[in-house]
Amino acid sequence: MSCFWYLPFCGRQWTARIEWLVPLTGLELHMDPISGFFLLLVGATAVPASIYSLDDARGERKGLAAYLVFLLAMGVVPLAGNVPTFLLAWEIMALASLIGSKKDEPGASAIQAGVGYTF
Repeated sequence: MSCFWYLPFCGRQWTARIEWLVPLTGLELHMDPISGFFLLLVGATAVPASIYSLDDARGERKGLAAYLVFLLAMGVVPLAGNVPTFLLAWEIMALASLIGSKKDEPGASAIQAGVGYTF
């Protein structure tokens, strides 16, 4: 059997810290076997979702930045090494999702759903 399926569990561990980015604790990203497994799941679901969204958008660029920020934040969530980093990534993911959902339907029901999802 290929080592591909075991790759998240046999890699090296690393930690990246940026002290000035998040108050008090700093931004901390930590990669370990469990983070690698969940990052693999995020990537495995992001590829088909991106292929579908390319076909669904049909050349429309509206909401593309929000989608890319959403994917980036979704990738940072499993790498969060402390609670403030996790909460920051989660809220950025929620806000990007809210902005991306507003591109098609700017009605009051969509705003209520977005506010409920974010908070």
